[in-house]
Amino acid sequence: MADQTLTLTLDTGDVVIKLRPDLAPGHVARISELASEGFYDGVVFHRVIPGFMAQGGDPTGTSTSGSSKPNLKAEFSKEPHKRGICSMARTSDPNSANSQFFICLDDATFLDNQYTVWGGSPKAWTTSTPCPRANRPARRARSSRRRSADMISGAVRDDLIVRYREPLRRYHTMAHIEDCLAQAETSTDLSPEARALLKTALWFHDAIYDPQRTDNEAASARLAVEALKSTGRPEAEIAEIERLILLTAGHEVAADDMLGARLVSIDLSILGAPPARYDAYARDIRAEYGHVPEALYRPARAAVLRHFLEAERLFPDPVWATRLEARARDNLRREIASLTS
Repeated sequence: MADQTLTLTLDTGDVVIKLRPDLAPGHVARISELASEGFYDGVVFHRVIPGFMAQGGDPTGTSTSGSSKPNLKAEFSKEPHKRGICSMARTSDPNSANSQFFICLDDATFLDNQYTVWGGSPKAWTTSTPCPRANRPARRARSSRRRSADMISGAVRDDLIVRYREPLRRYHTMAHIEDCLAQAETSTDLSPEARALLKTALWFHDAIYDPQRTDNEAASARLAVEALKSTGRPEAEIAEIERLILLTAGHEVAADDMLGARLVSIDLSILGAPPARYDAYARDIRAEYGHVPEALYRPARAAVLRHFLEAERLFPDPVWATRLEARARDNLRREIASLTS
């Protein structure tokens, strides 16, 4: 993806690396995260073998250390280790990559399918390309990613903001939308086009919200179709955004629906929030249903939460499931207990 790059600032000049989340989304996310934290700044290339590779990413410069983050599961691909390729270093354990990486200074295809390729030089590596030197630091590593294109015009956005500021809302507000959009924007494993679809669906998914009606998602989808048609968006894009919004009605996603799984998981992410934040969410939902008597609300809300608990997996996206599933189930059980006590 040409809009995602990592720039290593060496004493010999800048090396611009094209990131490849299509090959190794977990490794690209780790490299980008560490770069944004300044982890690689001043870290030496502790092992440089001319005609083979240059290895760095160990803050101790000894080839024996890494970051404090957990090791990564291998993401081997068919991408060949050719000149300019960036790949992850590891021990004999295939799932031991952490922060160390190496840059191929020449073709090294004998490494194929044994190390995780996460990027490479956008242009062929040439003799004029700045070369890492042994025990010389990368002064700075910075990640650059163009934000995904925004499909929503200013007038449409203004209308949505007004809707999310309606006085009846407590949880389904702009704060919820902004949180969802932030999660979508950091989904670097998706193409810019897919992220744009995801963000647009999230913008609209709660646009129509009235606790006393049962067709909020369908009404929000219809609003999205009308608004996007008025701005001249392609029919295929509009249809996909409509489909994604409708998924939030039942939160059921087909096994092969990656974008749907991401959207549903983002929408439900509040369930896996820290307890204090989850409790605030529960209070906000109760306030939105202020018209319902307590004697009716408590069993109805508990039934909704039990329905979530009965699901084999709350979050269809595996990354969200790994991060949030256990805490979400704890939160749900805790609220059910408070509702039924």
